[in-house]
Amino acid sequence: FDRVGLVMHEVFHSKQRELGLQGADPTNNQLDQKDGRIWLRFELEALASALESLGSDKVAATKHVNDALVFRAMRRSLYPLADSLEPLLEMQEGLAEYTGEKLAMTVTGEGPSRVAKKVRDFESSPTYVRSFAYGTGPALGVLLDEFAPKWKSELKENRDPARILAAHLHFAAPRQLAREASRRSKAYRADVILAEENARDAKR
Repeated sequence: FDRVGLVMHEVFHSKQRELGLQGADPTNNQLDQKDGRIWLRFELEALASALESLGSDKVAATKHVNDALVFRAMRRSLYPLADSLEPLLEMQEGLAEYTGEKLAMTVTGEGPSRVAKKVRDFESSPTYVRSFAYGTGPALGVLLDEFAPKWKSELKENRDPARILAAHLHFAAPRQLAREASRRSKAYRADVILAEENARDAKR
């Protein structure tokens, strides 16, 4: 799975500009800040849970996706440039990683839970500044395949996979975003994540 994913990731890069789907490699420094990391980790947890629910409980999968979008909205409310910087890397590296893992699923017969495992493994990365899209990209792509099967035709106009997913789910951020995001986070290892990130921030 990993070998096929890596090779096809790089093959996609060789065709990316020709397809008009190139992005950029900006540094997302907000993802080295404590709150940036915390809300990204909650998003990754929710995306992985959504992938694990696909095929068995679409209602649960939809709930997890909505939670992930709430956590993303919370992060972007704290870091105003994130909504323009993050999609650039998700277009450049997230699409390539999705393509690799999607083809690896086809070759190996693995399902979305295999992608979920990679998302959870990715969460332990020491930094997300230049790499976060390797976690979010495949998850968003596989979920888009389920909830918006024709999503690839929208990419050139709307160069933000998460925004496409949100539109197809008719997602709207809660009015009391901070309170609702905090409430929902409790379902995603909140105590562990907060303890780890507080310790990391103190050491930093």
